[in-house]
Amino acid sequence: MHNVMTNEEKSTDEQVATLFEALGNVQRIKILQLLLRLNRPVHLKGISRELKIDYASLYRHVEKLKSVGVVGVHDVGRSRVPYVKERDKVEQILGEASEICMSKTS
Repeated sequence: MHNVMTNEEKSTDEQVATLFEALGNVQRIKILQLLLRLNRPVHLKGISRELKIDYASLYRHVEKLKSVGVVGVHDVGRSRVPYVKERDKVEQILGEASEICMSKTS
């Protein structure tokens, strides 16, 4: 039997590791960057077209980001519109990560 812990039961270290695991995917980074850049509501279908990701894959990526609290989703009729939660913090995390990667090559 698989034992799944809630976020409240996980240690902070485990939660941070889960967050970085969710961010450790190029498609998810592109999704976040697009949402941050556009700064307006975009339906999943629009994101799918823009990033050339099939809808089912995009849906799974958004659900993963949602599960770690980085993204929220508004249901608008039958459409789903994701948004970045704590926008400033997500921009800072992505920016700092980019700087670390750039300094690694210097």
